Amino acid sequence: MPEAKPDRVAARGRLAVDAEICIGCRACEAACSLAHEGYIAPSLSRIRVKRSPLNGPDFTPQQCHQCVEPACMAACPVDAIGLDGDPAYAVVVDKEACTGCGSCVDACPYDPPRITLDEARGAA
Repeated sequence: MPEAKPDRVAARGRLAVDAEICIGCRACEAACSLAHEGYIAPSLSRIRVKRSPLNGPDFTPQQCHQCVEPACMAACPVDAIGLDGDPAYAVVVDKEACTGCGSCVDACPYDPPRITLDEARGAA
């Protein structure tokens, strides 16, 4: 097991990832969706594992960046996205208020977007 690195500390409400030890198993995607959605659906995970474009052995875990000024939050026409905590530290979606319009997904500056729509539920 790799030695713990003191500069990589998990913050409350945020996901800390050590890309140097990612082996691309995608278990984090399954665990995340199970914890947050109640079932395994990697497409709804808050973390995605991307393989190198040359299909090499390199993998890059990509998670929500918890932006200081989230574009997804600004784009939401019904204010279903907000910041949680004191001080505000985590981007959260009110699933009851979300209309599933997709504005937040379109506004995310990352590729793939760090916010996804659950087609079955019709909400982010």
